[in-house]
Amino acid sequence: MYYMLYVSCHQEKERGDLLDQYRALSSEAEQFQTATHQLESEGSNMRLEIMTKDSELRRLRDKVDNQEREINEVSSPSCLLSHLYFCFIAFVVKFDSLKLKTQKKP
Repeated sequence: MYYMLYVSCHQEKERGDLLDQYRALSSEAEQFQTATHQLESEGSNMRLEIMTKDSELRRLRDKVDNQEREINEVSSPSCLLSHLYFCFIAFVVKFDSLKLKTQKKP
């Protein structure tokens, strides 16, 4: 009888120890799960920030490329000649109109 009581007490103690271990492991698993969710959230935020910065970088590179292209177009000899030609034509037209006005006056 004492032996049965001893075995029963021993089994009850083991059961209590196992329940304590289960509670500790469950708590630890919840902490890990919470940390995992936080890290996943931070990772998502970082990916979004990287995509935003990458998009901004592409936009700025395109802007620089366009400005370089404009500078090259403006500084090219053919563009300068075209500009000078149009300035000359405008001058000639203005000169002719002034000449006509002065010729019409008696």
